[in-house]
Amino acid sequence: MKTGDNTEEEWISKSQRKRVCESLQKISDRLLKLKPDELALIDLPDELKNALQEAHHIHSNSALKRQRQYLGKIMRSCDSEKIQQQLVWIQGTEKTGGEKPVRDKTKAPADLPDAIGV
Repeated sequence: MKTGDNTEEEWISKSQRKRVCESLQKISDRLLKLKPDELALIDLPDELKNALQEAHHIHSNSALKRQRQYLGKIMRSCDSEKIQQQLVWIQGTEKTGGEKPVRDKTKAPADLPDAIGV
């Protein structure tokens, strides 16, 4: 337990901070995989846009790893939930080819037993 201005609820363990940073880095990795026209659809801060553009020009694995860590650092100061929602929307419409909702393939359609004669 820390003393001073911080209360017990505000204190975050080092492991939790690492998990948060890793999740932000995964979001930035997903942003790196987008095409430039898809990336333009997402409302990103200029610093993050520039860092993503630089990452596309890097071919060295170690330099790309450092750039990915830098992207994660930038993501900490951004509204990552908003970016993730936009990313999910873009990837969802990409798979369906329009603004249709993505069907959950793990669930069978309601009329499946009738179609197979059960």
